[in-house]
Formats: sequence, C-alpha cells, structure tokens
Amino acid sequence: MTEVMRRAPELNCPSSRRTFDASPYLLSRWKNALIALALGLGGILFPPFHQVRASSEQVIAHVRNEDVTLQELENEFRSEKVPVDQQQDRDVIKRVLSNIVLRKYLAQEAVAAKLDREPHVLLNILRSREQVLSAAVIQRHVLSNLAALSVEEYIRTNPLKFAARKAFKVDEILVPINETTQSIVDAAKHYNTLEEIEQKLNDGAVPHNRSEGMFDSGDLPQEMIERIAAHKEGILFIRSGSNAIFFKVIAEANAPLSPEQSVALARQLMERQLLDDEVRRATLLAQAQSTFEGEYAGIMGRSRPDEKQQSPSKNMTFATIWRDKMFQIAVAGIVGFAMGFGARSLQSRRRRTAARGYL
Repeated sequence: MTEVMRRAPELNCPSSRRTFDASPYLLSRWKNALIALALGLGGILFPPFHQVRASSEQVIAHVRNEDVTLQELENEFRSEKVPVDQQQDRDVIKRVLSNIVLRKYLAQEAVAAKLDREPHVLLNILRSREQVLSAAVIQRHVLSNLAALSVEEYIRTNPLKFAARKAFKVDEILVPINETTQSIVDAAKHYNTLEEIEQKLNDGAVPHNRSEGMFDSGDLPQEMIERIAAHKEGILFIRSGSNAIFFKVIAEANAPLSPEQSVALARQLMERQLLDDEVRRATLLAQAQSTFEGEYAGIMGRSRPDEKQQSPSKNMTFATIWRDKMFQIAVAGIVGFAMGFGARSLQSRRRRTAARGYL
C-alpha cells in the first residue's frame, strides 16, 4: 500500500500518464473498409466463373437457367461418332441438340427432386465419373505411345495385312461352346473331314451350322495364317468368342490394300493393340497396388494375413500387455503434466506483464 501511495504522484503526472493510442484500430477499420470496397468492385467488374465460361463460348440454347454451348454440341457429335460431313446437316443438328436439351431438363428435374442425394444415384454418378476418367487416361497413354511408333514400319513388317493380303473362301461348321458341348467339340478335333465332324455333332445332338464363309488374312493371327499355308487341304479349328469353328479352305485370292487404306488400317490396328496392352498393364498395376479384406482376399486370389499378423496381442502374456499399457499411461501423464505446467507458467507471465504495464 505504501508503494502505491509513493508512486501516486508519478501516476498523476501528465507526462507519465499512459494514453490509449487509437490509430492502429482506426487503420484496421479503414483497411477492412477498403477490402470490402475492393470485393464489391470485383463483383461488379469481374463476373462469376460460370458467367465468364458462358461468355467465352457461343451459347446456342437455354434450358431454364442453364446454357447449352457450341462446345457441348461438338462434344456430343464426337460422342455419337457423327461424321464431319453430317455435322452441318439441319436434321442431324436438331436430333443431337434435342438430346442435349432433354438430358439437361431431366437432370434438373432429378436435382429438384433431390434424387442426386440418393445413395444408389450417388454411386452411379461416381461410377460414371470413374469410367470417363479411366477412358481418358488410357486414351492419353495410347496416343502417346502411338506417336512414338512408325506406321510405315508396321505396314512393312505385316505384309499379309496390307500389300500381300489374302482372302480365303472356306466351308465351315460353327458350334457354340458350353459345358455340354465342350467334350464333343474336343473329340471332333481328331476327325479328318467336315462330314465326319458333322456326323459326330448330330450324334451328340449338338446344335451347329454349316455354311460357306470368307476369312481375311488381315483379321487372322499370324499363327493361323501359317497353319492355313501348311494345311490347305486339311481341317482347321479356330475359336471365336464363345463359338468353335471347323473349316476347310476351298479357294484363295489376293486382296491387297491401297496405300491410303493401308495407313488407315495400320493406325486402327496399332491403336487396338496398344489399347489392349495398356489395359493389361493398368490391370496388373491396379492389382499390385490394391488390398482386399475378408473373404474377398480369397476370391481375388490373395493369401490372407497370418493370425499372428492380424492380432499380435493374442500371443502376448498378461504381464507384457500390462507393462506396455502402464508405460503408455506414464508417458501420457508426463506429457499432460508438462503441458499443464507450461500453460500455468504462460498465464502467470501474462498476469505479471499486465501488472507491470498498467500499475
């Protein structure tokens, strides 16, 4: 009390009295006002993103408050594989644009009905998104790899698909393969004539169809072409999807392609091969970087984790578990005490600083 009375004259002295400086607070208020003004001007001068997007593209239709742009129409042409020479046809434009308008209208109706919140709808939306992204990344890799290859080299190394292309007229028997017919088809492979094969199929009441057809060397694997060249008089067997084909070549003719046709077909075949390779590569990587739980590990051909790895605590003694738990509790207590002591010290320091500043 004496100390306070002794310091009272000093506190009452105008030169020693502490004053409140309001300039920082005024500056802060002016700063907030300037920021608000800038944001307001930005909203006036710079339209929202979707408005910028619509203004940067040619709008060709409106579905309520949603725009349809020329870019969307062109993308629809690509999706429907509309030939370039038909994209200016009025009837084609009317049909494609009507599809876009209908889709947008129905999507708006679904959102208004809150169907986009339904679990199965959300799953389908997610699936569609994943399919689009998957196709996009596969296509990018295919085009990147295709750019590094030579179309001319591919044509030169596969003459039977282009310049030396051949057409084979065949007498064939088409048989659907299933669990019932598989054994009969396997037994028919040892016969030497189509008549014997047909008789075997009739005896087993196996449905089949015999007719004349055409094979193209460009559509056959190299191994089959070599087999045809080596066994032109014999019976050959090939599997196509879920069907088995027994056939015999009865005529052969040259069917070379022109240079323009060769280039177009070569690019198509190369893209198809690169697509298959890319899908196989991605499938292997996806499997290698994925894990499966429970029974799905067995379904996917993955060995289940050992019980020791799943639950290591089952093989620990009670004393070991107790020691580990007590150690964790002790560490948590020490950390908590240190944090509490630090917080109390900080509060005490703030109080001392406040007392020295205002007393």
